[in-house]
Amino acid sequence: MPRVRYCLLCNDIRLELNGKFSIIGVFESWAVPNLSAQLPRFCVIAELIFEQPGNHRVAMRIDGPSGFRSELPGSAEANAPNPITEAYHATLVAEFLTFQPSGPGRYDIKFVVEQEELWGSAFLLYELTPP
Repeated sequence: MPRVRYCLLCNDIRLELNGKFSIIGVFESWAVPNLSAQLPRFCVIAELIFEQPGNHRVAMRIDGPSGFRSELPGSAEANAPNPITEAYHATLVAEFLTFQPSGPGRYDIKFVVEQEELWGSAFLLYELTPP
């Protein structure tokens, strides 16, 4: 059964020359001045663990208030076993340039792997109120 090792929501992700990721501006709640506008750019980074090697079909899904759903199809390549866990790990990075929320509330980030839905993380979205 696949598992989510971690899932982070952040402002930016950079792949460094040494192969490491720099994750900038991690957050779990988000206050924006206008919920009727598209949200500013944001990123999601996650590591999935698989029992078998290979190219796995993965969809990242964001579910929110009022039946909101956004889905980003993709795949995860996990070929070499991790020397610590002896399982097959894959890092997924997604950049959302445009995202129109349905309103304030909780948004759940999930992954659909081999027809199984895995919970990754969540964030709260609310509108700033003027002073």
